[in-house]
Amino acid sequence: MALGIPVGYSEQVLREEYGIPGWGVMYVIGLAVLIELAALLTLGLVRPWGERLPRWLPFIGGRDVHPRAALVSAVFGALALTAITAVVIAQLLAGVRPDGHLTGSANTVMVLCYLPAFLWGPLLGAVAHSYHRRHRRMR
Repeated sequence: MALGIPVGYSEQVLREEYGIPGWGVMYVIGLAVLIELAALLTLGLVRPWGERLPRWLPFIGGRDVHPRAALVSAVFGALALTAITAVVIAQLLAGVRPDGHLTGSANTVMVLCYLPAFLWGPLLGAVAHSYHRRHRRMR
């Protein structure tokens, strides 16, 4: 979308509803970067740098990550992601189409691309539970 490829939307919808070309390009790119950063933070629950920040990070490198801060963030994220995806699933099951513009194969491709995101919340909750169990034993 950010590159101007219609991805199933008409040029009119891209321009009027998503601001593409224009401010919408930065929004779409920013949202993609934010999602990738959140995914990387999820990996911090299972990687060593999730317990001690890498030294190359400016100002905070080499410091220990407080387990409670990581756990609270992960649990909040898991609950938020699960709630958001539950609402989307409920809307899809009720026949409400939040986008209102995609039909046919374009809609099928979009749903297939976003389907794994529906598992992110529950899986993050499972990883947070594992993180909690590992750090509870270390005390």
